[in-house]
Formats: sequence, structure tokens, C-alpha cells
Amino acid sequence: MGRNSKARRDARKRKQPRQEHGSRRPSGSPFGSGDGFTVDPVAFADLRVVAHVRALGPRGSEEEARRRAASLRRECPLPGALEQAVTDLLTRVLTPALRGGWGPAELAEAVDRMIGSSHRAVVSGLVLAARHVGGGHTAAWEAEISALGQPRQLALGDDGDLSLALRLIALVAALPAAEVPVQRRASEQAPIGSRASAKLAQVRALLAKAEATTFPEEGEALSAKAQELISTYSLEQLLHLGDEHGDDRSTTTYRRVWLDAPYLDAKATLVDEVAGANRCRAVYDTRLGVCTVVGSAFDLDAAELMITSLLAQAQRAMLAHGSRADLAGRSRTRSFRQSFLLSFAVHIGQRLRRVTEESVTAAAAPALLPAIRDHEVEVDELTAMMFPNLVEKSTAITNQEGWAGGRAAAELAQLNLFDEVQT
Repeated sequence: MGRNSKARRDARKRKQPRQEHGSRRPSGSPFGSGDGFTVDPVAFADLRVVAHVRALGPRGSEEEARRRAASLRRECPLPGALEQAVTDLLTRVLTPALRGGWGPAELAEAVDRMIGSSHRAVVSGLVLAARHVGGGHTAAWEAEISALGQPRQLALGDDGDLSLALRLIALVAALPAAEVPVQRRASEQAPIGSRASAKLAQVRALLAKAEATTFPEEGEALSAKAQELISTYSLEQLLHLGDEHGDDRSTTTYRRVWLDAPYLDAKATLVDEVAGANRCRAVYDTRLGVCTVVGSAFDLDAAELMITSLLAQAQRAMLAHGSRADLAGRSRTRSFRQSFLLSFAVHIGQRLRRVTEESVTAAAAPALLPAIRDHEVEVDELTAMMFPNLVEKSTAITNQEGWAGGRAAAELAQLNLFDEVQT
């Protein structure tokens, strides 16, 4: 039996094709040659970079990015393949962002908040390299790029720059972007000296007084007066009344409002309430902590001022209540403050809308309601274009004491407006 088995093994060996001495088929590597399995090394590197970027996500830390960069060096050993794959992927994610309305300044703001504030020169270099897309030919873009400083190119052979590139790809890929017509691109502030600018200066002065006062009733009245001025001028624009200088700020556009932790959901609710009171729509991106507000340029200016002021007023009122604990001594401060801010947002939104509705009633112009409806249609259309997959999100109330406190802070005043407010 033993001899027969050995004879059969020897016969099988003789039938196998001979190989030159030292010639072996590659094993364990996808980069073979001859009749072995082969792939494009850049394509292979691209697959590995995409996998690591997805795992990293837009909030990935610098430490994790460095670990993944080191892993990629080991997985993609062929010279230049990894660097080429990362460069190509940066272009692929940057192009839709630029076409989707993320200009140089907003990209830099996103990087500042999510990655760090020392990379504006890198953002400038990336945008310059992709200036053939988006709005890179406009004077506004050129000014924004110049404001970012001297552009710097990423040296992807350096481990630090490679890890930064991975974080940039993860962030830019997460930015909400859709094709936006050029005339609808992110709005700029009203030009100094325009009638809109003068009206906003009045609003800003009223809100500054509201933030400075220690009397809640006075703060509420000043905020309400500011909303009244906003509504009146906004309605004039809708009716094309009286901007003799051609200061037309009625084109529907959008602006992004970044929120600071903590209590992001409650703060986003405040943005939504103020936006709604000013005939705008707000869309909140929970991953990035940013709200995109859609409306006319003037309404966006005014809503941004109002949001900033009300956040400051709500913060001050919330902190005045101090810490909170249950009967067992466990901290309830976080749930109290989250519920406080959410309640404040909901009830202040109701009050602002009442002021807006009163302004519409006072205007009593036959053409006003059709103009408002047309404007609402434009806002809805641009919102749907930018965010085709919107979902509704609710926020739970977990602290009844905080809800009551926020309601009291928003409802304390009767909103009896001052007959005359010095501005």
C-alpha cells in the first residue's frame, strides 16, 4: 500500500508544469504579474482610502486619522499610488460641494469648526485647484479665497498631511450639497449704505439693548419691536414698495447658521422658530451642527440677527436658574437646560409669529397675500432642491421644571411695545 501510494504521488508530480528556478506565483498580494491576479494599484488604494474615510467619519479625531493613515501606508506600499488615490478622492468630494453652494468661506468655516482653525491655507489651495467648478470665476469667490491667506498644497508623503487629507475628505463628503442655480447661491450681507442696511442697523441696536437689559419685560419688548421693524420692511419688499435706490433683497437664497454645543437640538429649534416667523425655512444637519436657512436675503439678515440675540438672552435666563438636582441628589442640570431652551424656543416663536401676523394685518394691501404665497412657493422649491430627502425630527421633553422655566422666560412680558424706542 505504501509503495503504490508513493508511485501515484510521483506520477502526479511529473504531470505538473515545470517552472524556472526561483519563479513563484505571487501569494498574499493583489499586485501580481504574469498569469497571477492583478489590480490597478491606484484603484486598490482608492478602495482602501474610501473604507478608512467612512470609518473615520466627519467627527473623527486627529489621533484616529493618524492611525488610519499609518494603516494605509502598510496596505498600499507601491510608491505614489496612495497619494494619487487621495488626491483623486479629494477632487471627487470637493466638486459636488462647490457646485452645491459651499463657497470658500463656508468651507473654511466648516473646517474650522470640525477639524481646527489652522487649515485655512489648505482650504484655499484645494478650492484654487478646483476653481473650474462651482462659482470660482466670480469676484465674490476671488475675495473669499484671498481672505483665506496664502494657499498651501498638501504634501501627502507626510504623515501629518495624509491624516489631515483623510479628515478633510470625510468632512467634505458629509456636507449637504445639491445643484443650486448661481442666482440662488448663498447670500451676502446687505451692502453698507443701502436702505436694508439702515433698517438692519435699527434692528441691531434694539437687540443690543435687549441683550444688555437686566429687566426681562424690557428685553421682550425690545425684541418684539425689532421683529416689528423686520416684518414691516420685509412686507414692503414683497410688494416692491419704496426702495428708491434699487436695493432689492427679495431674491430667494440661503444662509448657514452654525450652532455651538451643548444643547444643539434645542438651539436648532430656536433657529427653526425664528426662521418660520420671518417667512424662512430652516433645515438642521445633526451630524455637523449647522442649520441651512432659506428665504429672501433681507429676511436672512434679520433672522440671523434675531437668532444671535435670542440665543444670548435664553442663555442668560437659563444660567440664572443655576444647577438642578433630584431628591436623591443626582444632577438634573442637563435635562433642565435642554428642556428650558426648547420651551423658550417654542414660546418665543409663537410670540414672534404673532407680531408678524399683526404686521400683515396692518399692511392691508390687496396684493400682499398673493405675494406672500408666491414667496412661500419659492422658498419651498429651493428647500426641496437643496434637500430632496428631508425627514422630520422631534425632540423629547425630559424635564417639566425646565419646560416651565423656559415658558416663563419667554412669556414673562406682555409684549406691550414701547410707543417709541430710541435707536
